[in-house]
Amino acid sequence: MDIPKIKIKEILAQLSVLRNYSRLFLPLVIALVAVILLIVSQMFGRGLRDQMESESVRMANQISRMSEDTVPREQWEIEHELKKAYEQDANKISEMAVQTTKRPLLNYEMFPSPDDESRYVFHDFGDDYRQALENLNDNARAGMAPSEAEIELHLGRSGADRSSRRRRDNEQEATIIDLLCQERAQDISFYMNVHELPGYEFWSNYEYAGIEQGVEDCWRSQLSYWIIEDVIETSDAMNANYPSVMEAPVKRIMRIGFDGSNSGSIRGRSEHIRLARYAQDTEDWLIDSFTSRVSDSTVDVVHFNVQVLIDAGKILPFMKELSSAKTHTFRGWNGTEQEQTFKRNQITVLQSSYQPIERKVGEHEFYRYGENAVVKLDLICEYMFYKDGYEEVKPDIAEQPEEEEDDVPFDDAWY
Repeated sequence: MDIPKIKIKEILAQLSVLRNYSRLFLPLVIALVAVILLIVSQMFGRGLRDQMESESVRMANQISRMSEDTVPREQWEIEHELKKAYEQDANKISEMAVQTTKRPLLNYEMFPSPDDESRYVFHDFGDDYRQALENLNDNARAGMAPSEAEIELHLGRSGADRSSRRRRDNEQEATIIDLLCQERAQDISFYMNVHELPGYEFWSNYEYAGIEQGVEDCWRSQLSYWIIEDVIETSDAMNANYPSVMEAPVKRIMRIGFDGSNSGSIRGRSEHIRLARYAQDTEDWLIDSFTSRVSDSTVDVVHFNVQVLIDAGKILPFMKELSSAKTHTFRGWNGTEQEQTFKRNQITVLQSSYQPIERKVGEHEFYRYGENAVVKLDLICEYMFYKDGYEEVKPDIAEQPEEEEDDVPFDDAWY
């Protein structure tokens, strides 16, 4: 079939026109696709936008948290320094605990065993012990009320009169007695009889019973002295800003003991029970202890009791002062090294009780306590020694449990 020539020419002419506009074809296709996408976005746009925003926010939050949890590059250095600081603190605390038990000795030739094993070295130690107690007494300005003998002497009594201890109902004599007692009270910081402190009379009349017993007596006396020193220093600190016992908080140290008794004393060889001894188990406690501490591989524990007359309003401050840190100097266990200053804080109060007193009667007759209300305060306390602190000088005998004592009568005249 023949196609008319004129139509062929017309078709070719039209194709020629399209060829001339071929450059616009691609943009037209793109525009068409855009229109289609626009239509689709209008159909599904809102849900898609919500989903995209939700997913984007969630992912952003996750990334933020991951960035916060990411360990910094230098974190290991920070952790290392913190660990070192903790170790240093622990070592420092341990060293301070050991320093509390590094205390000056009464005699540097006795422990852990004396070079000279003759009985005379023990008498020398006893002299040092009694002298140390007297020094504590003098440094604290402690003293006693006038004795019965002093009273009678001032009244011009004869020896026979003094022994009869006649009642002084004469008004003039009563005035003389009161003035004498007031004068004594103005001269001292608090009342204390050094002869009634544990071990003083024991060493005054010491009976040698062999090297092992002698070393044990000395070591217990050394422990006792350290504890007595803290009690007296506490009273001295409480009264430091007061001119006399009349105004001071602490009026009188009635007793410092290690046997749990508030009256009486064990005499003779058995009197060493009145010196400090370790609490090896609960049977050695003076009272059930809420700390539950007994001597072990780390510490030595001692229980002791204190009885003082004190201003009724100063009970808690006294207990706080007793348990507070105190300072001491240490020159090594030979006493010749460079001096160091250490702190100690080894007392825990386990029990306290108090009761009022009746003045100017019985044992208070010649004592003057001032105007404020005064009570008798009884404390049972715990004292801790750290073994690492004094193992260099602690005698082996001190680790042995104490033998049971036979029944020994109390001597009421002591108290």
